[in-house]
Amino acid sequence: MSNLQMSTTHKINIADLNDKLNGQREYMPYKLNINNSVDTFLKIRETLTRVGRLQEGKNGGKDSIFQVCHIIQDNLTNDYYLVHFKHLYMLLTPENETVMNEQDYNQMTYIASLLEKWNFCKIDESLEEVNQRCNVSIIPFAKKKDVNLRKKFNYKKHSI
Repeated sequence: MSNLQMSTTHKINIADLNDKLNGQREYMPYKLNINNSVDTFLKIRETLTRVGRLQEGKNGGKDSIFQVCHIIQDNLTNDYYLVHFKHLYMLLTPENETVMNEQDYNQMTYIASLLEKWNFCKIDESLEEVNQRCNVSIIPFAKKKDVNLRKKFNYKKHSI
């Protein structure tokens, strides 16, 4: 087992996700080429906690950012993928109650383009141009203590 495999506990079967998408191939996760670098994996994982939907704090409280995308590893190939949190919920529900929409896909595409722009990874396919930020905010590392970092999908509550 490589150091990179030991540093992550979030593994799914991409083929299962493809089945759950019911032929909506355009909503598949993006494969990330990170050259098996533990350092890069950890940077991406941390960065994704600061990229998401911003919610203003109530009654003068801290703002919260809800993480939209996660980095996961495919059980079969050990490749790394950028997934939307809704992808993870799709794998939980046998009835496939969770549905991806164009805004979700645009958010994932925008975040993938940022990771590539910041030289964290290479995306194996060409990314569609997204003309807007898709309701996605980025909290600088130095300011992360000023906001509540929240996840729409919590691995501790759900096992895939």
